[in-house]
Amino acid sequence: MPDTAETLSFQLLLSQLLAVIGPPAKAIKCMESLFANATDVYKFWLAVQAIFEEVSKKNTVKLLVAILEKICHLCNYRFNQTINEAPLDIFVTAFFLIPGLVTSMSVNANTNQTLLWIGKFLVSQLQFEYKSKDDSPIHGLDAGLALAKLNEQIVAYAKGAWPFNRTFVDKANVVKYWCDFLDHDNADVLVHFTVKIFDVIVNSMADERTASMMNWLNSALCSSLKSSTIVSQVQVQQWALMDPERVRTVPLFLPPPSHCPVP
Repeated sequence: MPDTAETLSFQLLLSQLLAVIGPPAKAIKCMESLFANATDVYKFWLAVQAIFEEVSKKNTVKLLVAILEKICHLCNYRFNQTINEAPLDIFVTAFFLIPGLVTSMSVNANTNQTLLWIGKFLVSQLQFEYKSKDDSPIHGLDAGLALAKLNEQIVAYAKGAWPFNRTFVDKANVVKYWCDFLDHDNADVLVHFTVKIFDVIVNSMADERTASMMNWLNSALCSSLKSSTIVSQVQVQQWALMDPERVRTVPLFLPPPSHCPVP
């Protein structure tokens, strides 16, 4: 097909569309993973912001300046809603609690707004923990001692000091790194909240997949199944999907179905 003016114009418009909707669409797709956690929300937001900054500087797709400014404004507005002005600072805190990402962070809470921000969030969770439970929920510590230990452990972790100077080997399993400190007297309070933060589910994909599977099982042909049987079958299916031994690499070219003639 010759490169007519209409074709070139369509290609330019398509490239502009992909440049604008591509970064957030890819981030949203990644966030649908069963393994996505609170860290990924902040991480993908940084990635989207960085890509849009590069698009604005290079502008290889020839977007109008007014459109670039509007994209920047909308992106910053949503970033402030999700991160800077969110009711809870869990996303920034989770990012902070990834070992190896805080080596360049100043640990002076009087001058580092981000560290003060993170500290306030963790202290608020500590207050909630002790107000919502009658006994001492964190290793039998009273609230005052738990608060003092939490402050010390946040600063020690930000500095990379002992015991948080341990090498972070398995980067695909952050929770395992922190669980090794569960009974450590110099890390126990911070670990208590860290494990909970990384256990938070940041999407509803598990619920949506479960509902879809239940609808599929409760079809017209299987309408007499008991609800307990459907729940059990869904649980078995979910456990099977989580088994790493069942994960296989998808071939580049799938064979044709048996009922389709091979040309």
